[in-house]
Amino acid sequence: MLSLQDAGFFDSGSAALRADAIPVLERIAASLPMGPLRVEGHTDNVAIHSALYASNWELSTARANAIARILLARSLVNPASLAVAGYAEFHPIASNSTEEGRAKNRRVDIVLLKQPLEELAGITSPTKALAHPRP
Repeated sequence: MLSLQDAGFFDSGSAALRADAIPVLERIAASLPMGPLRVEGHTDNVAIHSALYASNWELSTARANAIARILLARSLVNPASLAVAGYAEFHPIASNSTEEGRAKNRRVDIVLLKQPLEELAGITSPTKALAHPRP
């Protein structure tokens, strides 16, 4: 797992990648394997107060999507091997009781997966997934 602390990648409360973060992300992505990846967005436990995002869920997912968008736009990953997830404040790596801890929790992680996404989801093709809708 590669953890990208949001300092330097995003401004507070924003999911727009800072311009100076894009070359860094491209260098990181160039060293990633083409295998399956999951981009995970995380936040601290401070409720978001923004006209753009109604919750930390939305912000965490938007940040993960921003990273994925760059990886896809620059053809740095295989689109069929990429998943995006937002976890909001529910998977902290540090205490949210200090600013330093909250800063560590505001991150995007790139997780290298061992199995193809289809196997992890228990499907063999997208059409099979459509044939078995969730209850």
